[in-house]
Amino acid sequence: MYKRQTFLITHRLSQIRWADLVLVLRKGRLEAAGEHATLMDTSPAYRRIFEQYEALEE
Repeated sequence: MYKRQTFLITHRLSQIRWADLVLVLRKGRLEAAGEHATLMDTSPAYRRIFEQYEALEE
């Protein structure tokens, strides 16, 4: 299988759980980068966005 890269911009945050690398942008600047689990532990902005999204899905 060929290696490939996909750049995904989404409003469905459930899709990014499986990404190898997530970039968190705020006001056009890179605020955090990493995997979902790491960002949930280390990035208050990412955690807040994801928790708000999950609350809307319930």
